[in-house]
Amino acid sequence: MPGSAPGRVRPPPTVASPRQTSPGGADQPASGRGKARGDAVFGLIILGAGLLVLLLLGAIVVFLVVQAVPAFRQAGAGFFTVRQWLPDSASPHFGIAALAWGTVLSSAIALLIATPVALGTALYLTEVARPRVSRTLGWLVDLLAAVPSVVYGLWGVAFLVPLLVPFERGVDGFLGFIPFLHSPNHTYGRSVFAASVVLAIMILPIIAAISREVLRQVPGSAREAALALGATRWETIRMAVLPPSRSGLIGAIMLGLGRAIGETIAVALVLSASFKITFHIFQPGGNTIAANIATKFGEAGANGRAALIASGLVLFVISLAVNLAARLVVRRDPGVRGRPALRDRLRRLTRLTRLTGLSRPSRLPRLRHPHPVHRHRGLVDWSMRGLMAAAVVVALVPLVAVLAYTAHAGARDLSGSFLTHSLRGVGPLDPAGGAYHAIVGTVEQVGMAALVSIPLGLLVAVFLVEQSERRLADWIRFVVDVMTGIPSIVAGLFIFAFWVLGLGLGFSGVAASLALAVLMLPIVIRSSEEMIKLVPSDLREASYALGVSRWRTVCSVVLPTAAAGITTGVVLAVARVTGEAAPLLLTAFGFDSIKVNPFHGPQSSLPLFVFSQATSAFAVAVNRAWAAALVLILIVVALTVVARVVTRRNRLV
Repeated sequence: MPGSAPGRVRPPPTVASPRQTSPGGADQPASGRGKARGDAVFGLIILGAGLLVLLLLGAIVVFLVVQAVPAFRQAGAGFFTVRQWLPDSASPHFGIAALAWGTVLSSAIALLIATPVALGTALYLTEVARPRVSRTLGWLVDLLAAVPSVVYGLWGVAFLVPLLVPFERGVDGFLGFIPFLHSPNHTYGRSVFAASVVLAIMILPIIAAISREVLRQVPGSAREAALALGATRWETIRMAVLPPSRSGLIGAIMLGLGRAIGETIAVALVLSASFKITFHIFQPGGNTIAANIATKFGEAGANGRAALIASGLVLFVISLAVNLAARLVVRRDPGVRGRPALRDRLRRLTRLTRLTGLSRPSRLPRLRHPHPVHRHRGLVDWSMRGLMAAAVVVALVPLVAVLAYTAHAGARDLSGSFLTHSLRGVGPLDPAGGAYHAIVGTVEQVGMAALVSIPLGLLVAVFLVEQSERRLADWIRFVVDVMTGIPSIVAGLFIFAFWVLGLGLGFSGVAASLALAVLMLPIVIRSSEEMIKLVPSDLREASYALGVSRWRTVCSVVLPTAAAGITTGVVLAVARVTGEAAPLLLTAFGFDSIKVNPFHGPQSSLPLFVFSQATSAFAVAVNRAWAAALVLILIVVALTVVARVVTRRNRLV
C-alpha cells in the first residue's frame, strides 16, 4: 500500500512562550494552545469523514444481505442453477442461471469488440499523433463516456439494431455452420450481439483512457533508446512500450469488463428479455442480472423484490471481484507501480509539461527516426500506424452517430412547450405534454446529491493526504476504490433496502439523491485527492514557517490552490450522475406531475422520463423520449465542456 503522499509536509511543532507582547505593549495570550486545539478539532472532523466512508460500504453490504436472506432461504441452491424467474407465483421458482450466463456472455463479447479498438486508439494518441491532435481526439473519445446509458439504449433500439440485422443475417449465411453464429429461427434484432455492441461502445472510452495513462508512464528514455538503435515507430511500441505496460493494460481491460457487467439501462432497452441459456448470439432474447432488476422491479411483490436484491448482491460481489483483480494487476505493473520515487518524478514531469505548455500531461514530444528504414520494415510501420488511426476513427463513429441521430430525432418535438409542461392529464395518444417535471426533479436530486457528496468527499480527500502515513488512510483509499466500481443499480438497491424498506420512508427525490450521492462520492474523493497531492510542498512549508496552523493552511492555501482541479472532478461527477437512470428506478420511481417537494412521494427525472417513455408502446411517447434525450445530452455535454475548460486553466496538471 502506498506510503506518504507526494507533497505531504508535516507542520513543525508549535513553539510559543506563555505570553506574547503586542505592538502596543499589552500582553496577549499565546496562540499555540488555540492552534493546537483547532488542529485537533480539524483532525477529528476529517477522521470522522473517513470513518463515515468505511461505515457506508459496510452498510451497503449489511442491508443488501439482510434483505436478500429470505430469497436465499426460499430458493436454496437453486438460486444459482434455476433458469426461470417466478418469485411471486403461487409456487415460487426462481434463479439467476440464465441471467448470469447472459451477463457473462454479453460482457465477454463486448470486451472482444472494444479491446482492440481501445488499445489502438490509446497507442495512436500517445505514440503517433501530434500533441494538439492527441489533445482534441482524446477529448472526443472521452466524450463517449459522458453519453448517458439511457441514450445509448434508446439509440441502440432505434438505430443500431436495424443496422445490425443485415450484418447478422449475412454472417449467419456464410458462417452459420458455427453454432455460435447461427440463429435457429433465422430471426435477428434485439439479440445478445446487439447488446454487446452497445456495451462495447460504452466501455471503449474507459479502456482507452486508462490505457493512455498506463502507456504514458513508460519513460521517454526507453523510446529514445529504441529509436537510436534503428527501430521504427511500431517496433519501438512493440519492444519498448508494450512490454512494461502489459499488466497495466490488462488491468484497464478488466476495469472495462467490470463496467460492462454492471450496465443496466442500455441492456434493458436493447435486449428482448428471455430466461434461457443459449449460445446463439444473433437470436433475439437473453437477459442480464442488472437488466432484470430494472425491468422486473416495478411489477415485483415482496418476494420478488427480495429476489431482485439477492441477485443485486451477487452482481455486487462479481463486480467487486473483477474490479479488485483489475486494480491488483495494475499495481503489479512496474510502469505504474514501480518505485515510489519514479512515480513522484513522473507526476512532477506531468506538472512540468502543463506549465511549460508542451501538451497535455504525459503527451510525449515526437521523436524523429535517426536512421533510414528498410522498405519492408517501413511498410509494416506505416501499416500499423494506419491501423491505429483506423481504430480512432472506429471509436469516434459511434459518438457522431449517437449525437447526430439524437439531435435529428429529438429536435422534432423539442419546443418551449415541451420544456415548460409536464405529463399531468396527458393521455397515451396525446402528443402534448413535456418534461418540465422531470427537469425539476433532475435539478433537485442532483443538487441534493452534490450537497451531500462534495463536502464529505473533500474532507475525506484531505484526510487521505494529510494523514497518509496512517494505516487507516490505506483502508479508506481501498474502500473508495471498491465504491468506484459499484454498479449504479446496486447503489439504488442499497438505498431501497435502507430508506424505503428499512426506514419505511417510501420512494422520494431524497432517496434518489442519496443513491446518486453514493455514486458521486468516490469520484469526488479520488479526483480531489489527486489534485491536493499536486499542490507544491513549498506552499505548505511557507505557511507553516509563518506559524499558520494546519487547518488554516489546508483551508487557506492547499484547497484554493487545488480549486481548479477539484472543480473539474466535481463537475465530471455531477455530469456522471445526471444521466443515471438505474438507481432512480428503485428510489424515485417516477411521477407524471410536477413534484417540487422531494421529501414526499415519488418524483421524476430526465433519465427516468426517457426510460419510461422509450418503453411505451405509443409513438408519441417515444418521440417525447427522444426530445428528453436531446435535453439530457445537451446538459451532460455542457458540463463536460465546462470541466474541460477548467482543466485547461488548472496550473497544477
